[in-house]
Amino acid sequence: MSNNSDYNLKLGSHIGFVAPKYFLGSVQEALSFKENAFMFYTGAPQNTKRIPFERFNFEAGKELWESNGFQVSDIIVHCPYIVNPATPDLDKQVFTIDFLVQDIKRLHQMGIKYYVLHPGKYMDSDLITGIKNCAYVINQVIKLTNDTDVVICLETMAGLGTEIAAKFINLADIIHQIKEQKRIGVCIDTCHIWDAGYDIKDPDNVLKEFDDAVGLKYLKCMHINDSKNKLGCKKDRHQNIGYGEIGFDTLVKWIFHKDTNRVIKVLETPYVNGKAPYGIEISMLKSKKFIDWINNENNLKID
Repeated sequence: MSNNSDYNLKLGSHIGFVAPKYFLGSVQEALSFKENAFMFYTGAPQNTKRIPFERFNFEAGKELWESNGFQVSDIIVHCPYIVNPATPDLDKQVFTIDFLVQDIKRLHQMGIKYYVLHPGKYMDSDLITGIKNCAYVINQVIKLTNDTDVVICLETMAGLGTEIAAKFINLADIIHQIKEQKRIGVCIDTCHIWDAGYDIKDPDNVLKEFDDAVGLKYLKCMHINDSKNKLGCKKDRHQNIGYGEIGFDTLVKWIFHKDTNRVIKVLETPYVNGKAPYGIEISMLKSKKFIDWINNENNLKID
């Protein structure tokens, strides 16, 4: 773990994108949590309905973000959950390609570089077919957005049901089939890989395993989450930082590890009493000191 004062920490959280301010409101929320990076969806994560880009209020948000000394390139967009690039359904493949192309074009307009995508589920086919379908969809999307430099970041999954990327080798199998590999990357989710069976309490070992299977050069961003589950349970249930099975000290090690220095990191932890916990969680992680704020109201400092 690095203790260098010049460690290039880019840390934020999942931020809302809602009317009437949209992107300007997202930036204001991120700044309130003292973030220098963040992730958002271009609409509700549960559907593919999207407002016209002209209504994003993007320029106002960009001006505010940059006036605080930060870069739009340190902001990530996440694809909605319901998009399934591994689907065996041909009509759904066409729908998925069309949506991804339109979303990536929106990112390009904003100057955002990284787009996180769940690799999907193979449904009533099989793992090999699901991997092949995912690679086909991504190749088509990259071909149709060849005037952009947006990188599609495949997210590591927990192994729930027929998810195709619960193992690093699955990601490697997809990436090897991508023609323009400069347009593909990986987003490691700490909760997901723990639930998938990787004992991340030893970051050196797991990152070496990732490097051997996929390559650290493909690691572009991370989701930093604790887990409500035991190692290898394949359930995907996020927990607040320091209150789960992974633990605070382990997550600090991942954040400040030498091999993740250049990687953008965002939290996706549960709300507590209807409030986003990101301000205090980010403060704890930056200081590397855990505070039991949930069980002690005197420590609850969420603006």
